[in-house]
Formats: sequence, C-alpha cells, structure tokens
Amino acid sequence: MKKTTVKEVISWLKTLEEYRYRKVYPVDARRIARYVNEGENTELPQSLQKKTPGTTYGRERYLAKAYLNYQNRLKQENLEEMKLRKAIRKVIKEKLNRG
Repeated sequence: MKKTTVKEVISWLKTLEEYRYRKVYPVDARRIARYVNEGENTELPQSLQKKTPGTTYGRERYLAKAYLNYQNRLKQENLEEMKLRKAIRKVIKEKLNRG
C-alpha cells in the first residue's frame, strides 16, 4: 500500500471549503498523514504532539477518515472509467475489423 505524503494531504485540504482561504500548517498535514498511514489508534511522536497535554486530535482523525473516503471514491471512479474505456476500445476494434 502506498504511503500518503504530506504534499498530497495539503493539496486535498485546499479543496475543502474551510481550508480554501486559510493557511494550512504543515504540522497539521503531517498529523493527518500520520493517521492515514498508521491508523487512528497510533500514538503521535513527540514532534507532532501539541504543547497542551491531554489533546485528543479529534479534528485530525476526522480529516484522516475523510481523506481515506476521498481516496476510495477516486479509485472507484478510475475503475469505472477503465471499464468504459475497454468497452469503447472493443466497439472500435469491431468496427475496424468489419470495415
């Protein structure tokens, strides 16, 4: 399975309405990417933890789930597109063979 990069997460966050006009901090994207790659039950390393003790990182976990749903939708759309392309190629080959 391909690891999700921070750059991919930042570009996806920019498509969301609440992040469209505000700055996306790399540390937030790193937390989201960590939850996407490692799962939501993993402990964050010290460098990604906030200074406030007892933080639950609910927003980052929610965004990680939303990113995974987004990736699954993209995969599904690509599969449908590939099936459509195969069907079109098949029809074109039949037409060319007849003519």
